[in-house]
Amino acid sequence: MEREIFFKMDEIEECHWWFQVQRRLVKRFFLLRRHALFLDIGCGTGNTLSCLSLFEGVGLDIEPLALEICRAKKLPRLLRADASSLPFQDESFHGILILGVLYHQGVKEEGEVLKEAWRVLKREGILLVTEPAFEFLRRPHDIVEHTRKRYTREELAQLVAGAGFKIVKTSYVYSYALPLLLLIKFLRLKKEGSDLYLPPLWINTLFRLLGYLEVKLLSFLSFPFGSTVFVLGRKEAR
Repeated sequence: MEREIFFKMDEIEECHWWFQVQRRLVKRFFLLRRHALFLDIGCGTGNTLSCLSLFEGVGLDIEPLALEICRAKKLPRLLRADASSLPFQDESFHGILILGVLYHQGVKEEGEVLKEAWRVLKREGILLVTEPAFEFLRRPHDIVEHTRKRYTREELAQLVAGAGFKIVKTSYVYSYALPLLLLIKFLRLKKEGSDLYLPPLWINTLFRLLGYLEVKLLSFLSFPFGSTVFVLGRKEAR
C-alpha cells in the first residue's frame, strides 16, 4: 500500500461510510466475551482496534508507518511482524481479525497466514476475514493498494476451511455499492490513483445507512454479490 493511503485512511476513516459499515460488521459478528484477547492481523491505522475497546486487542502489521499512526493514537500492544510467521504461542487469542490482508502483494501464500491464525487461536475461537471481491472490479485504486488478487466467496471460504476452520457464515457485502464501483471502472471516472475520498454528506449518510441495513440483514441471509467478501470461521476442538 502506498504511504499516502495510510495518511488518507487515518484522515477520513472515522467518518467515511465504508469504514463505518466495516466497523458495524465487525461489532455484529466478532462476538467475544468482555475483555477477551484478540489479534488484529494487518491492523493498519488502528481504527478497528479503537472501536473494540471492550476487548483486549493486539495490533500486528508489517508496515512501520501504520504502527507509527497507531502509536500516535496511544494504542497499546502493537507489534511489527510477518502475518505468515506469528510470534505468539499456540492458542493465545480468543478471536482473530484479518481485514483486507490476504489480497496484498506482500502476502505470497495466504494459506500460510490462515494456518498461523488457526495455530494461535484458542479452541472455539472465532476468525473474521474480509477481502476485496471479484477480479472484474479491479480498478486504479487497486494499483496504489498493491492488490495481488480479488476473491470470490467460494475461493475465500475454501481457503479458510483449508486452514482447519469450520465455516460459520459467508457472504458478499457492500452489495449496494457495486453499481457505483462499476460506474467508476467502466466509465473511467477515476483514471489513476486512489478513489478513497470523503463523498458529499448526503451520499455518505445514504451509503452508511444502507450499509447498516445490509449488516443487519446478514444475520438472516447472505448476499450473492458485493464489492467485499466476508467469511466467519470457528476453530473447533479436535
